Amino acid sequence: MDGPILPEHDQDENVRYTRLGMRLRIVAAVIAVVAAAIGLRTQLHDRHLAVQIEDAEPPAHVHVNIPPIFGDPTPAALLPAARSDGQPRSVCVEEWRPLPTTGAWTCSSWLPLNATQVGRRATDVGGPCTHRLVSADGSWNCWTRIAIPSLALHMPYSTPLMFGHVIPGEDGHPQVCREQARTSERHGAWKCVGAQAPPSGWRIAEPVDPGGPCSYRIADERTGVWSCQSATTQDAGTP
Repeated sequence: MDGPILPEHDQDENVRYTRLGMRLRIVAAVIAVVAAAIGLRTQLHDRHLAVQIEDAEPPAHVHVNIPPIFGDPTPAALLPAARSDGQPRSVCVEEWRPLPTTGAWTCSSWLPLNATQVGRRATDVGGPCTHRLVSADGSWNCWTRIAIPSLALHMPYSTPLMFGHVIPGEDGHPQVCREQARTSERHGAWKCVGAQAPPSGWRIAEPVDPGGPCSYRIADERTGVWSCQSATTQDAGTP
């Protein structure tokens, strides 16, 4: 038996509801796909961020090799910070003494250590020396090998003192030459390769020439002596 025949307007209404339901289901499916894609992207981002954090901050049990600080360390600086009992942890990286072969060294530049650093004693290469600094290879580099002149030994003065050779400047004002060079290590005139205007109110003094072969030298402000920095530095104090 055939079903009842619906009026034409009722059939149109059913078609509209059917189409609306299909559209709603399509929209819901699209929303679900988009939400899943967003969730996947968020998970990938979180994993990538976690990997970056792990790479940037290694676990506490991973040992990081930190180079030591060379010089003349305090006793506590030889130990890790956790074992120093709060004692000062510093390394002296510059020292001086009045005479070249005897006497205790006085530190003129201390370097504080942080919690991850430790100090080590710099290698003493021997020989006469009155002013030395730590070099990059962990050894002491001697800047002055003769006795410190009296003028520098009694610094500081009420009037500050600078060592260098006074030369005329291009503007007519005097300049202080603190670096000199020459083509031969044993003879020839010195040429200024580094000069500066003297600070206002400072006194200028000529550095002492220690003699010996040298082709490049710098005025040592700590000792008032020309410090040879060329290849034969080891012989710079030999007349």
